[in-house]
Amino acid sequence: MRNQNTRCNNLLPFRGPSTPAHMYSEYTERYWATLAQLGRHEGSRFRIMVHDVRILLERLATASSFSHDSGGGSAHSNVKLLPFLVQMGYQCLGDVTTDTSSSTWRQASGSLGKHLAQVAKLIPKHGQRSPAQAVSFASPGGTTGVDGPNYYAVAALWFPNKWRKNKRVLLLGMVAQALCAARIKTDTERWWEADGGSAVLEACRVPLSLMALLVRMHQILHASQPPSTAAESSEAVSEASLWAIEAEVLQDKIRKDDVKLMNLCDELVDFYQDELAVSESIGELLDVGDLLQDIGDVDEFMQAAAASAATSAPVGGGHVSASYLDDTPASATVSPERGSV
Repeated sequence: MRNQNTRCNNLLPFRGPSTPAHMYSEYTERYWATLAQLGRHEGSRFRIMVHDVRILLERLATASSFSHDSGGGSAHSNVKLLPFLVQMGYQCLGDVTTDTSSSTWRQASGSLGKHLAQVAKLIPKHGQRSPAQAVSFASPGGTTGVDGPNYYAVAALWFPNKWRKNKRVLLLGMVAQALCAARIKTDTERWWEADGGSAVLEACRVPLSLMALLVRMHQILHASQPPSTAAESSEAVSEASLWAIEAEVLQDKIRKDDVKLMNLCDELVDFYQDELAVSESIGELLDVGDLLQDIGDVDEFMQAAAASAATSAPVGGGHVSASYLDDTPASATVSPERGSV
């Protein structure tokens, strides 16, 4: 009865160990049909699921209320939804055994790859940077400016092999966007330590915290290395085939170990509150977030982020919004409101 005042406009289906695939598909279609009746949304179903996870994690990374919109639900109850939002995301990408070449999968994988390539172009070579090398942080697919670095970092939850190879690039894009939004001056020596580093810490706390939460999510959901296959010893395995293998392993894990995964996700709240939120420097945030091994030298990383921010062009040539909660996509107004699990 404690949820009696919680607003709800849809029911998210979960697939358990005894749930037939056809039944889960039936209820997911019912979920999307209900969503369509609530209002207009743009982009693919997968894009909506990525934004749902992004908004959830950003609320945690900004210590924002989870009950403001829905009238109920805490951070602890909401993070327990994460495995099942990931499960739904895989459903949107297509059948991993027969449809790895689905248009949604190709579009999502290609869009993430283009974003990584764009950010990589901004990284200075040998300490140099070119003002002419202006690349927008907007979506490569051209959907909306909402699909920025944070969106693609979250989308990598469904593409673990891309994540393993590109964590530094993903974080670089997120930090560069934050520096752009806060208009941090980066033209002085060790600018990130100016005035005690408080301004830079304030600007970068959310992207660094979000990235640290994503690191934990990958540790909970995925193996540290891609699964080996018999084909790897004799010939190259296609990206789609490797993705399908990992996707099947994770979906099986979510079906069978749902309670364990929910409890592990529940620990994300304490991780944020006890470690990330109380960190007092960029270096400490990178350390507790288990990010140092991925970015290498901190000074070099911050200089690269400054160079990337200086050479990136915000959407429409304007100022990048500093808000992490007001850039919700059109679908956010019709997505299920977060309530208690």
